Amino acid sequence: MKPIGQGIDTTLFFYSAKTSKPNFSRFVHVGRLDPSKQIETILEAFSKFAKEDSNASLTLVGAPTKGNEQYARALKVKYHELFEGKQVILKGAKSRGEVAQILRESDLFIHAYEGSLDKAILEATLIGIPVVTLNRPYLDLMSVGLRKCSDSRKSGLLVEQIDKFHELKFNDYNRLLWSRSEIIRTNHDLGSWVSKVVQVLIES
Repeated sequence: MKPIGQGIDTTLFFYSAKTSKPNFSRFVHVGRLDPSKQIETILEAFSKFAKEDSNASLTLVGAPTKGNEQYARALKVKYHELFEGKQVILKGAKSRGEVAQILRESDLFIHAYEGSLDKAILEATLIGIPVVTLNRPYLDLMSVGLRKCSDSRKSGLLVEQIDKFHELKFNDYNRLLWSRSEIIRTNHDLGSWVSKVVQVLIES
C-alpha cells in the first residue's frame, strides 16, 4: 500500500520566510479539546515559559467533541489555577483560512497528541513555524529522536524541544524550518494528493 499523504491546501498553508528569529512568546495549539490531545501536558510545558515571560500566551484553537465537554471544563479550571486565566486564549473551532492566519501570527506550535500523523502539525510546518510535539510519526518524518519517559515527565520533552529552537542561530533556524516545510509540501500537497488518489482508483 502506497501512502498518499494528507491533502493540504498549499494556497492557504504556504511557507513565509522569516526576517528575524522570534522570541517564542506566542504559543498555539490547533486541535480538539479532547483527552487524546493531552492539553494538560501542553499547559504544564507552557507554564515554564509563562512564569519567565509575563507576555507569553497560549492560544488553543478547537472545541471538545461530543462527550468530552467535562474534560474541556476541567482544562479551564487547570489553566485558571496555573495562569489565573490571563495567558491562555480559547478561540474555539475555526475555518481553515482562519487557522492559517492564526498560525502566521504565532511563534511556535505546541502539540502532545501521540496517535497518527496529525494534519494540524503538518499545516503549521508548511507555514514555517517551529513545531514541538510528542507525535512519533511526525518526529520520525523529520528525523528527530525522542527519548522515552513517564507520563508525568512528558511536558519536559516539549520544553527540551523548545530550548533547542532557542539555541539555534538564525540562519540554521531558517534553514531547518524551510527544509521541514518542503518535506510536507512534497508529500502532502492537495494537488499531488488528488493525483495519487486518481492513480489508486485507476490501478484498482
